Amino acid sequence: MVMRNIPHFRNYRAFYFVLIIFLMALGPRITTLSGTFIVNDETLYWSWTNEFVTALLNFDWAGTLVGKGYPSVTVFWVHGAGFLVHFLVDTLRGYSWAEFVQRAALDQPFNFDLLGQRRLAMGLANALLLGLIFWQARLLVGEAIAFLGTGLMALSPFLLADARTMRGDALMSSLMLASVLGFLLFLLKRRWFYLVFSGLSLGLAMLTKITAIPVTGFVVLAMGLYLGLYRREVNWLRRLRWGVVVLLDWGGIVALTIVALWPALWVAPGEVFVFVRNYALGSIDGRLNYFWGQLTFDQSIPLFYPNAFLFRATPLVVLGGAIMAGLAGISGWHLLRWMAGWKVNLRYRLDNLWRMTVPARWTLLALGVYSVVYWLVLNAGALKRDRYLMPIFPAVHLIAAAGLLWLVKQVGQRWPGANWPIWGVFGLLLALQWAQVLSTHPFYYTYWSPLLGGGRVAQQAMMAESGVETLALVELSQSPDAKNQTLALLYTRDFAPAYTGRVVRLADQSPWITAGHVLLRQYHFQTEKLDPNLLEYLYRKRPERVIEFQGYAWAWLYPGPAAQYYAGSLLDGQAELLGYNLSRDRASVDRPLQVKLFWRNRGYNPRHQIFVRLVDAQGFAWAAMTAQPLPQFEAVAGKLGAIVESEAFLQIPPGTPPGLYFLKIGLTVGPDEPDIGEFALPSAGDKVVVERPAVQPTLVFTYPLSQKLTHNLTLLGTDVEPPLILTPQTPQPLTLYWQAGENITADYGLLFRLVDAAGNEVASWSGRPARGLYPTSRWQPGELVRDPWLLNLAEAQQTRPVSPGYYHLQLVLFAEPSGPATGEVLLGRVEVLDRRRLYTLPPVEHPLEVRLGEAIFLLGYDLTQVPLTGGARSTLTLYWQAVQPVSLDYTVFAQMLDPTGQVVGQHDGLPAAGTLPTTAWEVGEIIPDRHQFDFALTQSGLYRLIVGMYNPQTGKRLPVTDPQGQAAGDFWTLYTFEAGAAK
Repeated sequence: MVMRNIPHFRNYRAFYFVLIIFLMALGPRITTLSGTFIVNDETLYWSWTNEFVTALLNFDWAGTLVGKGYPSVTVFWVHGAGFLVHFLVDTLRGYSWAEFVQRAALDQPFNFDLLGQRRLAMGLANALLLGLIFWQARLLVGEAIAFLGTGLMALSPFLLADARTMRGDALMSSLMLASVLGFLLFLLKRRWFYLVFSGLSLGLAMLTKITAIPVTGFVVLAMGLYLGLYRREVNWLRRLRWGVVVLLDWGGIVALTIVALWPALWVAPGEVFVFVRNYALGSIDGRLNYFWGQLTFDQSIPLFYPNAFLFRATPLVVLGGAIMAGLAGISGWHLLRWMAGWKVNLRYRLDNLWRMTVPARWTLLALGVYSVVYWLVLNAGALKRDRYLMPIFPAVHLIAAAGLLWLVKQVGQRWPGANWPIWGVFGLLLALQWAQVLSTHPFYYTYWSPLLGGGRVAQQAMMAESGVETLALVELSQSPDAKNQTLALLYTRDFAPAYTGRVVRLADQSPWITAGHVLLRQYHFQTEKLDPNLLEYLYRKRPERVIEFQGYAWAWLYPGPAAQYYAGSLLDGQAELLGYNLSRDRASVDRPLQVKLFWRNRGYNPRHQIFVRLVDAQGFAWAAMTAQPLPQFEAVAGKLGAIVESEAFLQIPPGTPPGLYFLKIGLTVGPDEPDIGEFALPSAGDKVVVERPAVQPTLVFTYPLSQKLTHNLTLLGTDVEPPLILTPQTPQPLTLYWQAGENITADYGLLFRLVDAAGNEVASWSGRPARGLYPTSRWQPGELVRDPWLLNLAEAQQTRPVSPGYYHLQLVLFAEPSGPATGEVLLGRVEVLDRRRLYTLPPVEHPLEVRLGEAIFLLGYDLTQVPLTGGARSTLTLYWQAVQPVSLDYTVFAQMLDPTGQVVGQHDGLPAAGTLPTTAWEVGEIIPDRHQFDFALTQSGLYRLIVGMYNPQTGKRLPVTDPQGQAAGDFWTLYTFEAGAAK
């Protein structure tokens, strides 16, 4: 016996169909909700819901103004209803209110483990809506089309992708269709209940997202067509008045729903209006979008939504929709023939073609118009995303169901033997749709129609949103040490909660260099949001895992640098120290310190050096080493923007006193030049303790003495062979090497005496060994100690000015604080010069041979910032040489000229900061001359850096002769560059 002949089933069949649809929709919407995936904005909806519900509980109506202006209020109410159910269940189980708040995380940030609990309410709400849609649709298009259509909706991967999340796109889509069907039912049956239901549905849809507004346009259009076609009321004015009253009542219901369910409107309607308006205005402008292999702006993609529909719709929906489109086209052709006066029985033709009731035809036509209207409105907007097209999918599914059933009937008529039971056909069609669901469960956003090639083709056509990436985060979280690990993501807001460890942004000014893992998503590659230099750096390693689903990749998990310390320190125009590793925080002679640097080229000059030093509290360097790029980074170290790994083995020199030292990392031009700058290091990673070695090392020094200055302290030697050279401008480093004897209880001091040939002291220096860091009373028997000094004439105690000539250096040991001398030793001869002269040209970046006047040559220059960009201090070092004595003190000028010849940066001064006037130059002597200047790029065009000399008394410049001996004016152009745009 057929079920429809059973009286009980016949009486309640609609209810059973609703139940079947509800259960069919509920299954995939509430399974595998926890611990699997996160989609964009769910973390926002979590916090917004907490704020909204908390405001309701506190009767803070103004506090319900939360979110971004979508306004998402219906979503908050659905989640709130879920909280109510959980509260009732918890109350029956004996939990208190405080315990419920904690269990529901109402006062907590996003909790990945509780995400499924929050999603459950949305899954239930979306399933219930599909049951209501069937209840309405069956009265318009018949049970068969309504059942198949809502069944296809229940098993649509695209609708499922959103219907089981905390977002509201699928909810809004179903509410919009419910409103459309309710209004069509009102026009068909003239029952005000349907009008109320339509208005209530649209109010809820608009409270979900204001993009539901186009339904109002459809309703007005539907009413106009209805009034034009409705013939029972002859008086057109009465018809029009009735239509206006209906529309006003319907609009009033919509407005009343919005006001009733958004408490913020009760107390601050103006603020709500501004809130929503600002969001709407902010959504007008388009963004960058990915479409068929190109990154372009939304406004320039008119075919975006047709592509999105074909990729997101299942083959059954495309087939059924195509059939209905074809039927509509044929019907339109018949209508045109009838209107042209052809003898066509239009009603017979249409009835024979469609084989369905007239209300069903009009309903499907209305749904088609609704879909086209919404698509046109959506396409007119600038912002384009595939999920924004979701509201037309429920209507299209009903249309497609009608097309599929029409095809089944045609097959049944042509081949009577193939006239299967209709429920068997339903089962087959829904099973095909179910197969699409199973293939993408639980990541329904990975569904792309196989008709267009599936995911492999879609990844070249549309932006990828999947949630599959979360699998890698869940898997990483299961490792025993996950809480102590760091992961780098380009966007941390949405996906970070799925990882139990620390998450940092994969961006500049972020400690991503400390991450042990880096997750790259397909979306990042499509939108070109990944720094090419960063990718080049990561690609040096093989990915730990490729996150695949359905046979193609969605994300890649790479091993991260895992730097021990994050620095994030920039030397402008040079380099940025991202981070570093220390092999240990304790070192000794027999255990060198390995330092690994992670840095970025920001204009770095390969001639410069990255130094690593250990300094004491006064800044004196006890150990130093130059960091060298690792072999695989040598080729890219000079590339602007490149990320480089360098390494330095910091050997602790024998005899270095034990104690606390500080790590310093920076840039220098060379050992005899001032440092360019130091990187700022974190306080947690800049301290190193130097320990005594287990076995005393062998000291190596240049000048052995082996002089015992007291019974328990021996001076083994120094590192400088006499004679020492002293100049007023340059301190002379001198290191002493000591060996401790037994039982040193005194803290000794040292006195260096510079004496002339007659034995008279002319200058002296005093202090404690090891720069006062390591008193002799702490020296262990047999310990070897390195004792560095800087003998600076400018800081010496002088009995009279020290003239150039030869002296002797005497060392005196005395007991602190003012005890008697216990021993002395002569360290050797000292030659005092007026200055240290340079006669060999050092390595120069830009060698020249330009003559100024008759006596001065410019041999070359160094420039610290190349290319010049403006906005940062530039250092220019000139190398001069006099070929004959110079009779005047000339002033050097360095100027930056803009494209119009105006000076935009300048430095004038005597050579060597005024310490070496040209009249003091010896013939053949090389004079390094440093100038610093700032400048700004005021306009686009060619900029020039020029130098020259002039007489400060008259302002007259020295003439310049080029290397070929030709006159070149009164200045020389060192460097030119093109500025692309004014700053």
